[in-house]
Formats: sequence, structure tokens, C-alpha cells
Amino acid sequence: MLPKETQFLFEILTQPIAIGDYQSATTMYGTIIPSSGGLGAVMAPQSGRVTRVNVAVGQTVRAGQTLAVLQQNIGTAEQVGIATNNAGLAVQIESARTRVTATKRELDRLKKIEDIAAAKDVQAAEANYNQALTELQTLESRAIGSNSAANSRTITLTSPISGVVGAFTLTPGTEVSSGQTLFTITNLNKVYVEAQVYDRDLPVIRAGNKFLVTCSTDDHKTAEVRLISPAQTMNPGNQSQRVLFEMDNPKGEFKIGEFVTVKALNRQVIRNISVPNSSLTEINGKPAVFLKDGPEMFTLSYVQTGEDDGTRTLILKGVEEGEKVVANGAYEVKMMYLNQ
Repeated sequence: MLPKETQFLFEILTQPIAIGDYQSATTMYGTIIPSSGGLGAVMAPQSGRVTRVNVAVGQTVRAGQTLAVLQQNIGTAEQVGIATNNAGLAVQIESARTRVTATKRELDRLKKIEDIAAAKDVQAAEANYNQALTELQTLESRAIGSNSAANSRTITLTSPISGVVGAFTLTPGTEVSSGQTLFTITNLNKVYVEAQVYDRDLPVIRAGNKFLVTCSTDDHKTAEVRLISPAQTMNPGNQSQRVLFEMDNPKGEFKIGEFVTVKALNRQVIRNISVPNSSLTEINGKPAVFLKDGPEMFTLSYVQTGEDDGTRTLILKGVEEGEKVVANGAYEVKMMYLNQ
């Protein structure tokens, strides 16, 4: 007995059982894998030390967004070479500045007595000053370039795709090695399903057919997929062929590595009694449904099931046409039944 108030509270709904069209299906098994551009890995291009981390685990990022900054390690020999080069440049720059000062002083002296000084001496002093100034500017430019080269050893790591940042353990100061994977970015908006297909099922794998995917751990979650690649390789372990499907997954319900069931709907349509998959439950390990006999009366009926197309299941024995089956809230009715 279930009062109407309880039925309303738990949204227990029924629908009449009727003989209708049923499209049989071929069952296959598959795994969710990343789509092209659905999984990005960021690796360290050089050994170095992380100086800044700009993101957190689970954060949504866009393509090109800065994830972290890496300071490249410099070997001892390279450090000595840079230091020696900088020291030599410093000495040359100081000598050049001295020459500029001396030639400028001589040029100024000659210009003060330009009326009595020889014109060629003034021109020579001006040429010497310009040459010394050019040499100083050249050396200073080399020093700036050397400093820029040293600063350019800072490497910015950016996200290759838009998506969600996976788990990582980097903090400022962490030492990393060349080729080490530092970040993973996952985009679940679109995923692939890699299904195993045996020879007997190959005829149903063709473009134009309808394919449904159901989560192996939740029979109520179903999505339609598209065939994008027929069998190209085989599994050497069991000689099944690998077929690739594409699926829109905007809510991220299906996860990478998840096992799923793939239903290939056959073109042949039969007429028989079927019930929604949400109506089916198990009692003592046997498939069963709940039937509504009156406004507040429900009974348990064990059934013999047939094929399952992903949304409905054929019922071979246990129910009759015209009876009302619980289509929503079967779990709640089961719990009330077991607690009586």
C-alpha cells in the first residue's frame, strides 16, 4: 500500500504496458578515450626550477593561458663563460668610456682655439671622438644583448588547449627535469568511444545506423554517439576489432577511461511488449517490475527479460498488455517493499 501523498512525494509514475514497435540492438563494450585535442600535456622543455605557478588543480583555463614560469638551469661551465664574457665586456666598456672622455676633451680644446688651430687638426679630433663614441655604443649594445640572453632563460609554460587542469604537485622552487610532464589539461566536451567489435557484429557497424552508449555503472545514463572510424586495428589478445565513435559530452558525465556499453540498433523492427529500463529492478537476484493494481496498491512481478536497446527492454514473461508498470521511482517502491 502506497498512499497517494507518498506517490506524489517520491514522484512515483506509471505507464500502461502495450505491444509496440521494438528495434533490436547488438551489444558491444567499449572505453571512453580523449578526443583529438581533448587531452593536453605540458612538459618541461629544459631542466630548471619552477619560479611561479599561476593555476590550481581543477581550474578551467583557456588555450594559451600561462600555467607556470620555469627558470632554466645553467651549467657551471656555462656560468663561468657568461661571467668571463661579462667581465671582459666591462673592461672594454670602461676603456672605451675613457677614450670618449679624452677625445671629447681634445675636440673641445681645439674648438675653443678654432680661429688659430689648423682645420685638419679639428677634423681629426672630431673623427677620433666619433669613432670612440661609436665603439662605446657598440660595446654597450653587446652588454645589453648578453643580459637579455641571460634573462631569456626564463621559460613561460602555457596551456595547449582549453579545459580543466588535472592534479599536479608543483610549487615555486620545485626542480624539474627535461621532458617531465608538469600539467595535464582535459576537455570533456567531446570524447571518443573505442569499442571492441567481433566479426559476427561487423554488419551493424555502418554509417547511418543509430548507436547508443550507456554507462556501465548507471543504466539510466544513455547518450547517442556517431561512428567516425570503422575498424582499422585489431586487439591481438582477443582478435576483436577496434571501432571509434564520437560523442558530445557537454556536462562531462562520461569520464576518460570509463567502461561503457555500446548498443548498435538494428534496422529490423519487431512488435512486442517492452518496458523502460527505469522500470526494471532486482529482487533476490531476479529481474522484476512493480505493477499498479489500484490507486494506492502495487504488486511485485518477476519477469523474464529479452534484448535491451539502451532505453527499453523486451519482456518475454511476467506482465500483460494493459497493466500499469512503475516507470519512475521503481527504486523507492522497492525500498518500501523491502522495509514492510
